[in-house]
This record gives sequence, structure tokens and C-alpha cells, in this order.
Amino acid sequence: MGSLFRGISRIFRIVWWPVSAIRNLVFSLIALLIFFGFLAGLFQPGPSVPDNVALVVNPSGVIVEQRTQQEPIDEFFNDMFGGGPPPETELQDVLDALELAADDDRISAVVLHLDNMMGAGPSSLHRISAAIDSFKDSGKPVYAVGDSYFDPQYILAAEANEVIMHPFGAVIIGGYGRYRSYYRQMLENLRVNVNVFRVGTFKSAVEPFLRDDMSPEAREANLGYLNVLWDNYTLDVEQSRNFAPGTIEQQIENIGARVSSAGGDLAQAALDAGLVDALMYQDEYRAHIGEIVGMDDETNSFNQIDLHTYLAAAREEGTGSGPEIAVVTAAGVIVDGEAPAGTAGGVTVAGHIRDARTNPDVKAIVLRVDSPGGSAFASEQIRRELVVARQDGIPVVVSMGDLAASGGYWISTASDEIWAAPTTITGSIGIFGMVPTFEGTLGWAGISRDGVGTTSLSGGLDMGQELNPVVADLFQQGIEDGYEKFINRVMEARGMTFEQVDAIAQGRVWAGATAMDLGLVDQLGDLEDAIESAAAMAELDRYQVVPYEEEPKELWEQLAESFSSQAMAFFGIEQAARAPQLPEPVAAEFRRTWADLRLLTQLNDPNHAYVICLECTQHTQ
Repeated sequence: MGSLFRGISRIFRIVWWPVSAIRNLVFSLIALLIFFGFLAGLFQPGPSVPDNVALVVNPSGVIVEQRTQQEPIDEFFNDMFGGGPPPETELQDVLDALELAADDDRISAVVLHLDNMMGAGPSSLHRISAAIDSFKDSGKPVYAVGDSYFDPQYILAAEANEVIMHPFGAVIIGGYGRYRSYYRQMLENLRVNVNVFRVGTFKSAVEPFLRDDMSPEAREANLGYLNVLWDNYTLDVEQSRNFAPGTIEQQIENIGARVSSAGGDLAQAALDAGLVDALMYQDEYRAHIGEIVGMDDETNSFNQIDLHTYLAAAREEGTGSGPEIAVVTAAGVIVDGEAPAGTAGGVTVAGHIRDARTNPDVKAIVLRVDSPGGSAFASEQIRRELVVARQDGIPVVVSMGDLAASGGYWISTASDEIWAAPTTITGSIGIFGMVPTFEGTLGWAGISRDGVGTTSLSGGLDMGQELNPVVADLFQQGIEDGYEKFINRVMEARGMTFEQVDAIAQGRVWAGATAMDLGLVDQLGDLEDAIESAAAMAELDRYQVVPYEEEPKELWEQLAESFSSQAMAFFGIEQAARAPQLPEPVAAEFRRTWADLRLLTQLNDPNHAYVICLECTQHTQ
């Protein structure tokens, strides 16, 4: 027996030696690359802005209110080998760059390069569109260049003085829609029993797990707010392109005939319709813009600076001095506990509010909400901190972004004033609980489950057996109580009766413009408008706007994050050398399905009570 163990040990050592050597080599290489990346960052001069250049606004991926924080090492490997979530660009970066460039004599033009932009929420698109329009007041030209344009890209391109497209491209405007996957049959096939507890006729968050199609109530609610979003989209585009009202609708209805008259040439059809101003290859539009800003002989392109390089050079340093208006962001699904940026952790967001209200320099708080909701418990944590801030005499103003529904509206009720964009998706005042059990799945697999307990509630949340009827009754009572609390929060905040709130609640979603007519919001406007209103409430003539966000990362974390850009540039590694990837439409469908299923793991309310609008958790483009 001893010789057997010695033989196994010898084999293990032989096998383990190369594994250990490879592991040590990999970690040594990572440490070495991080070190050289750090050196590259130390000796690399800071960015500067040359004279007479075009600012290239080239957002990558999805435009978001707050960039989702990834683990640095995950972000590095995703950048190098592909995979992971789609890239993100912060909305404020785009807005700041356009505002700074308008008064910057070194910037002679703006070029909108939107091919890598994957989408944005309706309110974000309208804010960028307005920022482009404001930039044009400087008298500097704006060019849009792209291979093709779809809904989110085109509303921005339409603001340009000249819209240029590749001769083999197309402009495809399809309008807003809401389509999703439904999992009832799959769950039945897997013998999964989804126990749902809800209040609200329109609370459709759980429909994907209970139905194979959209309910009539959800169709009515979704079409209601989508029509408002679409009306704002077409109005914006038609005004930007000097089209008569109704032009976009007519072009969509007659698209077959338009393309046919152009001989099947989609690019020529777009040119004939006035959707674009010129068809040019890349070398042609580079030379065309180069006539304004000059050409760079090294790159054979026009003189330019990209969005993030420009911001690094032009954005003002320091926080200034004087009274503060604190801006706290609640972006993403609201979850219990702490959470990184891009997810609104109840403890995290409440902590930022508490930091702001206990700072004697803070004279007002603006809560920027871009969330479909989530945990009722975490939502109440956040709301309570805002209540205390107001009790301390600090004005609280809410600014709604693309989304402020369910829990996003719950936390908004603790404010002196609510601002929303006309295209904000809000409301969804309702609540539900959901507990899946797997007794059917285990039985199908031939697994039995049995046992004993000391009370009738023992094992009540054992998901391997049918949900205890007593526990189910407790859940339903708790959900009904949660709905009544939600209604009461809105009644108190909006000065309405129970009947008035209940009539516009029931989990129904509204567009911001409609929500104002219904009394759910006070004013229509953007974050800047909400900040100005907060300053007026605090009687401030001069102030500084200070974001209250996550604490800066430790040095080693920053080094790891810088590795993907600085170290790769230092060694001349091309990011383009990526592993093969799925076609984007296929990858997008996988992401949507995974997001739906992942939601089951994100919902971590200790009482299993949720105020979330699942209809709002995915972009409507």
C-alpha cells in the first residue's frame, strides 16, 4: 500500500510541475506587464490639443448614465481577447466634450463618427442631440460620417450640417418597439414552478415567466409610452433636417417604392430622400473634412483628436471651492447591500447621500435616477436617507434620466421636486414577489425530497419542494402591504388621494411627458435644469457641482486597469487581434436572454418583494 501511495505521489509531482511552472510564468508575466505599463504611464506625456483640429465624437458601445464597473483583470482580458459585456461610454463625457469644444479655439469642427455606437436610451439621445445643436451656435461645422445609420445613430447624425454616408450604406429607421422572450413553456418543460405574488393590473415584470406572449394590458401600456417616445424622435429629426411634419412616417411607409425607384440602391434612396447629404468613401470624406482643418501626412486623414483624449486634456482640474450641490447617481438595478458603479446598491447609494448631507459644504442634493427599480428594501433605504436630508433642511431635487420606474420612482418620492425628460420611462408603481421552486424538476430527474420539521413553517422556503401555503399567504399579504406603502409614499409626495394614485399606478409605465400631465413629475428638463432649480431652492448664486460616487480605487487596482491600454500600447499589441466573436444580432439575443435569467439572481431583497419594471430594463431601440 505504501508503494502505491508513493507511486501516486510521484505521478502527481510529475504532472503538477509543468502546471505550477505555467502558473508561475503567467503571474510573472502579468506582474511584469503591469510594471512596464506603470512605467509607460509615468513617462508618457499628458495629452494636448493641437490647433485647428476636428473633435471626433466617437462613442463606443452603449451610452450610459454611469459606466458599469468591472473587475480590472476581467476588463483587461475582455479587451485583449474579446467577450464580456458590450463597451460603454458615459453620457456626461459626450456632453462635456461638446460643451468644452464650443468655446475652444483649437477645435474647428466636430465629426460625429457613430459606427461603433450600439445604442442609448431615448432621453440620452435627445440630450446629445441638443448638445450638438448648441455646439453649432459657435459657428463651427458638424459633420456626421458613417457606413450606415440606424435609429439611435441617425437622430444624432441629423443634427449635423452635413450627413455623409458610405456609397454601400443605408439609413434604416424602424421606430421604437418592445419585444422580448417568454419562458413559460421552457419552465414547464423543466418542471420549474414559479410562484408569483403581485399587485397591479399592469405589473408585467413577471409575465415572461408566466406567459408565452405579451398580455393585452402590457400591450396597451407599452404602446402608450412608445408612441410618446416615437413622436419626440420624429419631431427632433424632422426639425433638424427641415422636413415637413410626418415626413419620417411617410418615408417608412413608402420605403419599398423609394428603394425601387433608386434601382434597389439603399444608399441612393437615402440620398434621394434627403436623409443624407453626400455619399463618400472614407478617403473622400477625410479629404473633404481636411479642407477645413488640414490633413495629417502621417495618417493620411484630417487633423483630429478623439473624444476621450480631448476630455483628458481640456476638462478642468480640481473641484474648486464654495458651496456644493451634491449629485448622487442611482443607476442600474436597485439591489440590497453594496454594489459597484452601474448597479444601485441600497447601502452604497444611501451612503453617498449620507456623506453629502453630513458635509457642511453641501447646500442641496440632486439625485440622478436612471433605474428600472429592484429591491423594495434597498429602495426604502435610499428613500429614507433623502427624507433625513430634507429634515436637515437640505433641498432634494430628483433628475430622471432614461429610466426612473418602480423602485426608481419609489426613491424619487422623497424630494422637493422631480424633473423628467419628455422621453423618460417612469411610473410602474406596483410591486411583486417571485419564488421559483423545483419540486417538479427534481421529480422528473428521479429525486425525492422528504423530511421533518418542528413547526408548520419549517422548510417553508425549501425550493426543492412545493411552496408552503402558509408561506405563500404571508408573501401575498406582504406584497399587498408593500403596494399600499408604495401608494402612500406617492400620495404624500404628490398631494393626491389613494384613488387618484391607484388609477395611474397598477404597475403601468408612462413616458415623462405623460407623467407630468398625470402629476407624477413637476417639471420637464435635463440634469442641468434640476441643478439650477436646486441652487435656487438653496438660494445659491455661485456653487460647484460635486458628484458623490464610489471611492477611488487602490493603487494596485488602478495599475491593473491601466494595463489594458498603456501596457498594450507600450508593447505595440493590437487590440484588433481578438478571438472570433458571434455575429452581433446573435450575441445581442444571448445577452437579452441572459439578462432575463440573471435577473433571478440579482433580485436579492430580504423579503422577496420587488419594485422593478422588467419592461424597462432593456433599451427600446
